[in-house]
Amino acid sequence: MQRISSRLTILYVRIIPWILLGLLLISVILYIIFEFDFFIAFNVFILLILINWWFHIRKLKMVYLGDKKLKVENEIIPFNKIISVNKFIFSSTYRIKYSNNNELKSFTFLPKFHLPFFTQSYIKEIRKDIKSR
Repeated sequence: MQRISSRLTILYVRIIPWILLGLLLISVILYIIFEFDFFIAFNVFILLILINWWFHIRKLKMVYLGDKKLKVENEIIPFNKIISVNKFIFSSTYRIKYSNNNELKSFTFLPKFHLPFFTQSYIKEIRKDIKSR
């Protein structure tokens, strides 16, 4: 199976939040010491990024593509079980919704080559499969 998720997924999910929390802590300490208003604006900016991470980026999954199927963690999803493929606005990530034993599930992933106005061939193939049903 071929990996279609970006190698940066692990960086975004596991490493970036710790860097941001460290920057937030350092900025709070610097504000306490120097009482410079720039640190408040910097903290608000970091908090906004952390909120975005909490609701969006931390849910990224590693996805593999096989012959008419996707593998996410330990689950294999055939194309005929996929209900929809949606791209997030102002982002390169995709959310794929699928049914599994009468249960609706979804996952989010960041493709390998994430150009803003480019759609991957496997995304086109999945969308074509959905329209043909």
